[in-house]
Amino acid sequence: MSETVFHPACAPIGRPEDGCGGVFEFKTSEGPCARCARLEKFDAEGVPSNDPDREAFEAYIQCHGCGVALKRLAIDLCGNCHKLRKDDVAEANDRSRADRAAIVAQQTKQAERMEARRIAAQAQQRPFIAPTPPGMPLGTISPNLMTTPGFQQSRAAMYGPSHDEIDIRFGAVFGKSKSIDSRVGIVMLTCKVDESMTDIKARALARVNDSILTRYQVTVAVEQSDLRFPGGIQLDDGTRNLACLAFYNYYTAPARKAHYMSKQLSRAAGSRSGKAGNIPGRLIELELWLDWDWVEDGNPHLATKKKRVRVNSIVDENSSKRLRGSTSTGSPSLLASSQFAGLSSLGGAAAGDEQWDKISYVTAEVSINGDNGIVDVVWPTCAEILEDPKLIYVGKICRTELASGSSKVVFKGNLEGMPYALKKIVYLGKDVEVTRKSALSALTHEVIALTQGQWFTEQFRLRAEANDVVIYKHFDFTKAVLLREVTKRTEDGDEVIKLGSVWIAEPRRAVTFTKYSGTITHPRPSLLTMVHKTIYAFAHYIFDASKQQMVYTDLQGESIAPSEQTLDSRTAYQLGTEAMLDTGKDGIILFDPMVQTLDENPTGVGNWGREGIEKWAEAHKDQCGDICAALGLSSISEWDASTTGTDREDDDDD
Repeated sequence: MSETVFHPACAPIGRPEDGCGGVFEFKTSEGPCARCARLEKFDAEGVPSNDPDREAFEAYIQCHGCGVALKRLAIDLCGNCHKLRKDDVAEANDRSRADRAAIVAQQTKQAERMEARRIAAQAQQRPFIAPTPPGMPLGTISPNLMTTPGFQQSRAAMYGPSHDEIDIRFGAVFGKSKSIDSRVGIVMLTCKVDESMTDIKARALARVNDSILTRYQVTVAVEQSDLRFPGGIQLDDGTRNLACLAFYNYYTAPARKAHYMSKQLSRAAGSRSGKAGNIPGRLIELELWLDWDWVEDGNPHLATKKKRVRVNSIVDENSSKRLRGSTSTGSPSLLASSQFAGLSSLGGAAAGDEQWDKISYVTAEVSINGDNGIVDVVWPTCAEILEDPKLIYVGKICRTELASGSSKVVFKGNLEGMPYALKKIVYLGKDVEVTRKSALSALTHEVIALTQGQWFTEQFRLRAEANDVVIYKHFDFTKAVLLREVTKRTEDGDEVIKLGSVWIAEPRRAVTFTKYSGTITHPRPSLLTMVHKTIYAFAHYIFDASKQQMVYTDLQGESIAPSEQTLDSRTAYQLGTEAMLDTGKDGIILFDPMVQTLDENPTGVGNWGREGIEKWAEAHKDQCGDICAALGLSSISEWDASTTGTDREDDDDD
C-alpha cells in the first residue's frame, strides 16, 4: 500500500494568492482546501453570496486537520483527523520497540568488540584502559553522563531519537529578565509522548524549586510560572495542556517552526550559546518563566535580597535608565509629585529596597443596566465620607514603577490583603494637560469600557447559543475598580475631606498575554485559532449591537487556570475585582481595551473616533468569517466609511 502524501498548504495551483492561507497537516490533495474549493465552485457557477445554500455552507465549521467544512462539526478537528493523530502516537510506540531492539543489539556488539580488545591487550601484556568506570558492566553508560547535553547530542547522532520520548530543555527566567538565571541554570527532562505538558511543567518546576529553595528559602507555585519559547515568545492558546507529542508536532510544523523555534535559550553572560537547529533528535527548548514579583509579595524577606537578584529588578534606582516604552523620560519622578499628598513620608530606606506607603481611599460604585448595557458610576460625597468612616479603606502602594505605557504608569498595590496593579494616567495626547479632572474622566471611561465589555460578552454568548453557533466561550473582561485618595484635615476647627489622585485597580496579572488586535493597526496572526476567530466576531458583534456607533480595539488577554481565579470573597465584594470566569474553567481575561466611537468629539484614551472604526472595519474585512456569518452580523464591506476620520494624537497601546 502506498504511503499517503499530504499537501498541507491551501494554495490554488497557479493562483496561491486566492487561497485562505491555511495550513492543514492532513490535507491529501494539492491546491486549495476543501472549503475554498467549494467556494470557488459557487463562484464559477455564479451562485450569489446571499444564496441560502451558500450562506449555509459558509457557516459550517472547518476542520483544522484536513480543511473540510462540516455542518455539525463541534470542534476544530473531524473524527478522521482525530484518529490520525492517535494513530501517530500508536505508530511511534510500535516503531520505538524495533528501534530499542536495534540499539540493544548495537550496544551488545560494541561490548563484544571491547571485550575482544581487552583479551587481546592482556595477551600482549599491555595495560588496558577500561572504557567505563570501575564496577560498571560493559555496554552501560554513566547515569551522570546520560543527563548532559553533550551525551544527548551524541546519542541522537549514533542511534537516532527514541520514538516514545522527547527531550525538553528548560531555562528558568525570573520576572522581567531576558536570560536564564545562572544560579538555577538549565533543566533537561526526557518526556513520554503521552505525558501532558501540564505534568511536564510541574516536573521542571520541581527541579528548579530545589535550587530556589536552597538559595532563597522559598518555592514557586505552579500558578506563578508559565512556559514560553526562547526570546519570550508566548505559546498559542489551548496548547499548554497538550500531550507532549501533540505539542511537539504542533510547534515543529513547517508553518510554525520558523517563528517559535528560531532561537535558543539565552544564557547568562560568559556561557556558550550555539545557533538554533544544531541539535539532532526530537528536542524542544522552552523558558520556564517565574513571576518573581508575585513570589516576593508573599515573602517579605526576599526584598532584602533585591540587589543580589538583579534579574528581578525592573529599574535600578541609582540609574537614570527607564523602562523601555516609557514616554515620560526626563520628567520629574511621579513618586515625588502631588499624587502622594497625604501619604506617609517617602524617605528612610536604602536604595534598591522596595518601599511601600499607606494609602487611604474611597471607591466608586459602578452599576450596569442589564437591559441596555448603560453603565452608571457614582462616587460618595465628602459629606457621606465624613458621616460613614467605613467608606474609607486603607491599602499599600509600592513607590517603584512596575511598568509604564504611553498613557499610564503601573504600580504594585496591596488592597485588603490582596495584590493589585494600580494604574495612573500620565499622558492624554499632545497639548492635553493631565489634571485630576481629566484623569478622572479618562479612567472613568476605562472602567465603563470594562464593565460594558462584560455585558457585551454575556450577550454575545447568548446570541451564539440561540443560533447554535460554536464559539470559544471561556473569556471575559477583567473587573476593575476606581479608587480616589482621601485625607482628613482640620480647617477652622472643622474636620474636612480632601480628595486626591484617581487610580484604576485591577488584579495583578502575569506579564504573559496574547494580543488579538491593536489600537489603530490590526495585523493578522500567522495562526488563526478558534480564540482569534471568536474575538474577531465578538468585536464585530459589539459594532452591530451598538448600532455601528462603537467598536472595541486593542483586545489582549491573559490565559488563566481555575486555581488562579479565586480571590478573597470579602475583597471581591468590596472591590468587585475578582479575576475569575463564571464558567470556572481555563479561559482568557481581557484587559486594557480601547473603544472607538463615532462621537463628533470622541473622549477616552486611544479613541480615534471615526478613523479608528474605519481602520478596524478595513482590517475586519479579511477577518470576518464563519462565526460572523453564522451569527447573522452585518456586512462590513457595505458600511459607509466615506467620512474623513478625526485627526488625533496617537495614543498607542498600553
